[in-house]
Amino acid sequence: MNTKTTEKLLAEALEEKEQRIKELTGKVDTLTKENKTMSAKLKTLSEKPKVSPMPQSMVTWKDHQATIDAYVNKQEAMAHEIAELKSKNDKLSAERRYWATQQWAKHLFRWLFLKRHWFFWGIYIFYNITMGISVYDNVALWKDNQRLQSVDLKYRFIRAMNAAPLTLQYLDDAFEGGDARKLQIVHTTVIEYEQAVRQKSDSIIRAERKKAEELR
Repeated sequence: MNTKTTEKLLAEALEEKEQRIKELTGKVDTLTKENKTMSAKLKTLSEKPKVSPMPQSMVTWKDHQATIDAYVNKQEAMAHEIAELKSKNDKLSAERRYWATQQWAKHLFRWLFLKRHWFFWGIYIFYNITMGISVYDNVALWKDNQRLQSVDLKYRFIRAMNAAPLTLQYLDDAFEGGDARKLQIVHTTVIEYEQAVRQKSDSIIRAERKKAEELR
C-alpha cells in the first residue's frame, strides 16, 4: 500500500468520524428538545386540576398519575441516553488525530507570535555570521586573484622582453607538458630560493637591530 492510498484511507476514516460526531450531536439536540417539551407537558400535567364535578367521560386521577409516571420514566431514559451520547462524542473527539483538530494551529500561532523573538534573532545572527564568512572568503579570493594576475603579468612581460629564453622554454615544457620531474625541480628550486631570501632578510634585520643596540 502506497502513501497516497494510506492518506486516502486516513481521510475517509476522519470523514466517517466527523459524520458520526455530527449525527450524535444532532441526536443530542433532538433529544434535548424532546426532553424540554416533555418537561413542559409534565409540568402542565403535574398541576392539580380544579375540583369540579367530573363527568364519567373524563380521565380519572389514577390514569392521570399513571400518565405522569410514564412521562417521568421516559424523561429519565432520555436523560440517560443523552449522557451516553455525550460520552461517545467526547470519546470520538479524543480519538481524532492531532492534525484533524485545531491544536496544531494554536501551537503554531503561539510559537510564531509569542516566541518569535528568539526565532528571528536566531535567523538574524545566523545570517550575519554567514555574510561575514562569505565576505572574508571573497576578500581573500580577491587578493589571491590580484596576486595571480600580477604574477601572470610579470611572466608575460619577461617573455615579451625575451629574457632568459631557455628558462622560459623549460617552464613552458614543465607546466604545459605536465612533466612531473621538471615540476618537482621547479618546486624545489622555488622553495630553496625563498628560504635563502628569507634567511638573508632575517640576517639583515638582525644586523640592523644589533647595530641599533650598539648605537644606544
